[in-house]
Amino acid sequence: MFRLAFLPLLAATAAPSLALDDFPVYLDAGCDSGKTTGKLGNGYAQGPSDMVLADKGNGQKTIPVTCGEKLSGSDAIVLKLARTLGGGEYWDYDVKIADDRKWSLKPYTDVRLWIKNKAASATKIRVGMNTAGQGGNTMDTIEIPVGTGWSEYIVPVAKFGGDSAFGIKLSHMPGTSVDLLVDSIRLTDGTGLHPIDIPNIVHNPVPSNWG
Repeated sequence: MFRLAFLPLLAATAAPSLALDDFPVYLDAGCDSGKTTGKLGNGYAQGPSDMVLADKGNGQKTIPVTCGEKLSGSDAIVLKLARTLGGGEYWDYDVKIADDRKWSLKPYTDVRLWIKNKAASATKIRVGMNTAGQGGNTMDTIEIPVGTGWSEYIVPVAKFGGDSAFGIKLSHMPGTSVDLLVDSIRLTDGTGLHPIDIPNIVHNPVPSNWG
C-alpha cells in the first residue's frame, strides 16, 4: 500500500485535466508471486476471534487481502465473518492513506469504493473517515445486496464531518454477518472521470526507505 503515496502526482503529470485527480486510499496492497493471501501493513483491524483477520506481527491485527480475487491491481480487501454478530460484538477496519499522514478533505466531494457481496444474503456496513487517528465523527450506512459481481458505492464527504482524515473507516452493523470484497477506495471530486486502473509505474520495486 505504501507504493501508492505519490500516485495522484503521477496521474496529474501524465494526463492534465480540468477535473481533480482521484486520490487513492486503497487500490493495491501488492501480492508476491504465488501468494493467495496478504495484508495491509499500515492498516488496523479488530473484531471477534473467529473473524478473518491478518496478524500484524506486533500483537495487533491488520486488514487481510486476497491475492486471487480483485477488481483491479493484484488484490482486494477481505471482510468476512461467517456468523451474525452477537450482542456487544463489533468489528472495524482502518484503511489508512498510504503515506500514513493526514490529508485535507476540502477538495473532494465523495468517497467511492467497489464492493462484491459473496454471501447468499444482503448485508450492511458503515463507512466513515478516520479523522482523529482512531475514529470518525460520523458514519454512513450502505446496504450491499446479493449480486454476482462488483458494484460501486458513493458516499458524500459532507456526511462525515471534519476537514481532514488519515483514511477510511469500515465498521459493523449490529446483527449482521459479512462476506465481502472491497477494492478501489478513493476520494474523488464527484465527476467520476478517472479510471481505476493502476499505472505500471506503481508496480515498480518500492524504495527501501519507504518501509
